[in-house]
Amino acid sequence: MSMMPKNGTMLDEDGNPVNWVDYLSGGVESDERYDMRYIAPMTGDFLNSEGKPVNIVKALIALLQGAGSGGGGGTVSLQTLTITVNGTEYTYDGKSAVEIPITTTGGSAPAASEPLTITIGDQEYTYTGTEAVSLTIPAVTDNQALTIKYGATTYTYDGKNPVTVEIPEPVTPEPAQALNITIGGKKYSYDGSTQIDIVMTAAEEGIY
Repeated sequence: MSMMPKNGTMLDEDGNPVNWVDYLSGGVESDERYDMRYIAPMTGDFLNSEGKPVNIVKALIALLQGAGSGGGGGTVSLQTLTITVNGTEYTYDGKSAVEIPITTTGGSAPAASEPLTITIGDQEYTYTGTEAVSLTIPAVTDNQALTIKYGATTYTYDGKNPVTVEIPEPVTPEPAQALNITIGGKKYSYDGSTQIDIVMTAAEEGIY
C-alpha cells in the first residue's frame, strides 16, 4: 500500500517557503516524483512548553548545516575539533568533555629544559615529559538570556537574534503657571519657585 509522504516545505517567519529536506544529508531518495506546485507548505510555527508559537525553520536549517542550535546573527557555532595523539584520534564537539592523555616514554626521556604549559579556561596544565598529563576540555555551557524590563515591555536577548530596546524620550513638563492674588490693591504672585507670604489684617468693626 502506497502512502503519501510528508511535505518537507515549511514557511519561515517571513512567509518564505523553505524545504528542510534539501539540507538533510544521508536520506534515501526514491524514483517517485510529486508536483510541488500543488502541495501546500506546512507552517514552521511550533508551540513551546509555554504555549507560545516559535518558528523553527531557520534554526532547523542551521542545525542541519552543522551550525548549532542558533538560527540568527550574534552567535558563533562550534565545529567539531579532531585531535590525534600517537595515532589515537579524539573528537570534541562542544557537547561533552574530552580527556586527551599525553604520555611519556616510560620515564626514560629527560625532562625538557622548558616545560610545556597549556591553559584551558581557568585550568593550567604543565608538561615536562617526565610524567603523564591529562588535559580536560570542559563541555560548553549554554548562553544565558539577558532580560530587560522597561515599563510594560520586556526585551529578551539570547545572542541568537538582534534585539532593539526602545527607550522613549523623557516627557518635558510644561512650565508652571503663576497664581496671582490681589488683596486690598496689593498683588501677590506665586509660581512655586519661592515662598510667598500673604498678610491679611483684621477689618475695622462695621466696615465690610
